[in-house]
Amino acid sequence: MRPCTLLLINIDFGRGSSITTLGGYSYGIRADHSNSGNIDINLGTGSTVTTLGDNAHGVVTYHHGENNTRHMNITVDGTVTTEGAGAQGVRVGAVGGSGPERMASVDADGYRRQTVRVNGSIMSAGEGIYLANGGRVIIGPRGRIRSGSGVAILATGTVPEDNH
Repeated sequence: MRPCTLLLINIDFGRGSSITTLGGYSYGIRADHSNSGNIDINLGTGSTVTTLGDNAHGVVTYHHGENNTRHMNITVDGTVTTEGAGAQGVRVGAVGGSGPERMASVDADGYRRQTVRVNGSIMSAGEGIYLANGGRVIIGPRGRIRSGSGVAILATGTVPEDNH
């Protein structure tokens, strides 16, 4: 038997960093994990992520792994701006034809281990924050979310009967 190795995705988008994308489905930052580790993304103070295009989300995380303690954490201390139909500021997981997918596991309290902390600004054409099957959103004293769709936070999907 081979030992299990945790593979982590850790993106630290430093202070003052900037990225702009143009075109449909052109994500600013995307983390797609299919192993047993975690995803952690930190957008530093003064950083900017800008996407211009339909469904061009600012930050996207997907987790296909099986580990029942896997998590996805995103901290926005900078600015995320999206323009284009359906463009979400932060997208965590997905809901497909068979229900919620590509998401974190469930903790002891029944919440998805997917957390978005907003200490900066999210300005989006679509939902500001999208959480497949729930999770946690923490908005700090300087955090703000502005959404052209009128939905700042959307947690959607149903909890599977086996809770993972």
